[in-house]
Amino acid sequence: MPLNRPDRNELVASVREMLETQFLPVLEDKNLIYQSRVAINILNIVERELDGSEAMLAAERQRLVELLGEDDDVKRLNERLVTSIRNGDFDDDDEALMQHFLTTTLDKIAIDNPSYSTYTDYQEKRRSINY
Repeated sequence: MPLNRPDRNELVASVREMLETQFLPVLEDKNLIYQSRVAINILNIVERELDGSEAMLAAERQRLVELLGEDDDVKRLNERLVTSIRNGDFDDDDEALMQHFLTTTLDKIAIDNPSYSTYTDYQEKRRSINY
């Protein structure tokens, strides 16, 4: 059953926009300004999670299934991957494992802080060499 509007994405966006446009500009207390910026940043992360985390988790799960040769939820698959690495089933020469780590890390940064300079530099280099 579809949810009514505003949906959760719209609700989060409206609170963030209100903080940015109505509250933050009139605040004078430096602590309240800082706390408002923290809240805005948190809401930005939540918006990005709502927009992209399901696809990222599904892709991570698929990579884990391919690496481990078994199926389960992402949390359990990650626990099995850690155990497998500790047991010596993988090493740092395993290209699929390293690609999984890289992709998972990039996906997490895309949600947590897509303006992180190392991330943006890496993304620009990837685009210029057509990965």
